[in-house]
Amino acid sequence: MSIGSFSIVDIAFQDRGVGSSGPFCLPLLDAQVCRQRILVLSARRSWRKFSLSRSLRSVAVFLAEQPSQLKYIEWPTFQSTLKTATLTLVLVALLIVALSSIDSCLYYVLALLLRKTA
Repeated sequence: MSIGSFSIVDIAFQDRGVGSSGPFCLPLLDAQVCRQRILVLSARRSWRKFSLSRSLRSVAVFLAEQPSQLKYIEWPTFQSTLKTATLTLVLVALLIVALSSIDSCLYYVLALLLRKTA
């Protein structure tokens, strides 16, 4: 980034002076801080330029493009849907059996422990 005929690094280096007692990398760090400040200021300015009409226009364009995007979707066949639904139901049934078995075993162990201590 340059200001006139000087870049930020040149300005930072001239501000520090060639014979300054600071380390050599300090002008580069100063230049980085200047760049960050410029980016923050430009981001703040772009935030102020937010307009509701531009946002609504972009939403309208997005919604207008959606029907044309539907032809690119690969819809599943009936057989594929049936297989997926069957697999889901079988897995849910197996999970119910497994959790019920674990629950029954823990209930039995807890009942034995409580009978012995009482």
